[in-house]
This record gives sequence, structure tokens and C-alpha cells, in this order.
Amino acid sequence: MLKGSFLSPALAVLALAGAANAASTVRLVYGGEWSEAGLAVKRTLSGAAFKSAAKGRYVAEFVEETGGRPSERNLGSWKLPCAFLISESGNCYCVLDNIPSDTTAEKFVAVFSKADAVRVAAEKKGFATADDCGEFLSKMERYVGGPRRIVSKGFYENVFEKLKKLDPSDETGWQRHFTLGLEFDKSTKADGIELVIKANEFREKGDFAGGQAFIDAEMKKPRGHLTKEQTQGILMAKFALYREDASKKEEMDNILRKVAAYDETTLWGTAALGWLNMRGAPPLSAYWGWHDGDFRGPQFKTTVKYGVSHRFAHQGEYSIRFVNNGGSPVKVDSVTLYSGNEVVKALKNPSVEGGVYSFEYTLPRAYRGRITSMLVKGDAPASGNSTGGIEIRRRVLRPRREAK
Repeated sequence: MLKGSFLSPALAVLALAGAANAASTVRLVYGGEWSEAGLAVKRTLSGAAFKSAAKGRYVAEFVEETGGRPSERNLGSWKLPCAFLISESGNCYCVLDNIPSDTTAEKFVAVFSKADAVRVAAEKKGFATADDCGEFLSKMERYVGGPRRIVSKGFYENVFEKLKKLDPSDETGWQRHFTLGLEFDKSTKADGIELVIKANEFREKGDFAGGQAFIDAEMKKPRGHLTKEQTQGILMAKFALYREDASKKEEMDNILRKVAAYDETTLWGTAALGWLNMRGAPPLSAYWGWHDGDFRGPQFKTTVKYGVSHRFAHQGEYSIRFVNNGGSPVKVDSVTLYSGNEVVKALKNPSVEGGVYSFEYTLPRAYRGRITSMLVKGDAPASGNSTGGIEIRRRVLRPRREAK
């Protein structure tokens, strides 16, 4: 149970309305008896360094959980220690879950200030239209943990209720952004997984007509304000329905390619790439290299996209290697690295040893995680009959052992 009262939204408004300095409240929920991290974070938020950095803008208060499992009144978070940043109006606009024990006072204030600035700027615009409401909620959802949470009690349920009154038929599509799949599962994150689960149920029952009708109905609903992941989820629902249908293999593979093309780093993008590989249709990528037809000669110019950003995640010295594994060998003449449409570096004159073409590149800090694709040029068999691996490796220097 909680020591003290964890304020409901109504109580929060009453308690904070009289604050003369209109400061936001930082409510830390922690496990005092069983969490060293919680005690460490409490010391930081109650210390002089935090008060000095906050300059009266953020006032900390503390709610201790005495059991190993948080109360359901914990604004929907089970990941202690967690901090809720609550405005003078009683709306929570920033949540930090699983806070590391070594988080500094300055770091807390920097994160809070960023969310606070976005909130204040968005609130100044007002909530006269459905689009005003939807845009505000979509800006704030990233700071609280997603579309489901931002429209719930304790957060900005009041703004969502106004959105529904201004646009009862959801012609703008904003309501769907925050409630996608809610009719099937109230506990998930509105990322489309509810639709995929529902489509799976139709497939398991053999009710493909019902499943197709379900997907058609979802496709007819407004989609203008869905996130990439939500859009991917709707496409993955169709794949879930027909993934075992051999007559639709190419159509389903194309759906997976479309999902991955939206964004490979999301839940569904990663899943789509994995499914393509399992179905024997792996895309050209830094994950699985090239396959028959990917490099088709006599001269080829091909872009490698998937896995590139992931491989170039850190600054440092890299080797980029093209390793021929089977079929007719491929000769690689150059590799051009891109960040979006920007050319970052053109690499030429590779070293060649045993049929392996290697390029060296030093990635600066400014481009870590921002290399999005590689344009590869070279010579290959006209038949495209070739397979190989694409290795992107960062050199990690290790200290030498001293001689004994």
C-alpha cells in the first residue's frame, strides 16, 4: 500500500491550484524498503543540487511503495522508481520510468525543462479545434509513454474529451490515433498489435471472409494521423491473416517489404524483416548480405538500406567488407555512404584479399546512427547468380597486457 495519498487528478488540481509560484510537481514513486535505486533517486530529488538547478520551477514530493509490486494508482506505471511531472493544472506531462540510480540533478532538470517547454508552447496555441487538440496530445504523448497514456486519467483526458466533442465522428482521424485497437484490448500501446491478434484469430478459425471484412473495415477508417507503427500494424494484420496461404506468398512478401520500407527499426519493421528471412525472401541488407539477383551485372549500382544505420551506431573506425560466398564472384569498386539524401563519404580503391573487398572509414561523432544507406557499385555476372555477406565492423581497441 501507499504511504500517504497518491492524488487523483481532481485532488491534484485542488492541491496545486494554490501554489503561488505555479511550479510543476515532481512526484517520485519508489520502493523504499526494497529498492536501492529508489532511495538513491529520492536523495537526489530531495537534495540541494536539485533545488538549485530547479530554481523553484519543479518541487519534488515522494510516494513510497512498501511492497514489491506498485499500486494500480501509480498512473499506469509498474516500473519503479518512476517520476511523474505534473503541471499546476493537475495534468501529468512527463514520465520517467525505471530511473537509473546515478541520474544527476542536472539531468532531471534538463529532461523536465524540455518537456515543459513543449507543453507550454503547445498550450499557448489553445484547443479551439479538433486539430489543435490532436496536435497537442500527439506532441505530449512522447513524453509520457505513448498514445494510450496521454488520453487517460491523470494526464490529458480533459483535452481528449474536448477533441471528441469537437469531432464526434472522428473525421480528422485524431481519435483513432489514440485509440487504435482499443475495442479489442485496453491494455496495449495502440501500436496495431491488437489488430494483428484479431486477424490471427480469424486465420485460426479458418474464417478468411470474416478476416478480410475486418481488415477492409479498418482500411476504410481515417488513417491520416496514424503513426508509422500503427500503419505498419494494419498491414501486418493482413499478413497475419494470409501468411500460411501459399497462393498469396508473393503478395504477403510484398506486404512485408512495404512494412519494412516504412521503418525497419519499429516493432513491425523488425518483425517484417525477420519474416522475410524465414520465408526465404531476405531483402538486400547488412544483416543477411546479398542473394541471387541482388547484384546483377555486367555493371551494377545498388543501394543497401536495411541494417546500415544499426551497424554505424557509434563513432570510430570501421571496415566494410563484401565477402563472396557462392556463385560467380562480385567485384565491388566503390561504396558511397548516405545520411538521407546527403552524401557523407565516397569510398574507393578497396583492398582485395581472397575475393574479399574491404573499405576503411572513420565515422565522426556527428554521424553516429545517421548513416542510412550505402550505394554500392561494381561488376557482377549478368545472370545475377551470386551470394555473399556484407560485414560492417567497428574496431574496438583493447589495452595491451603487460608482460610479466
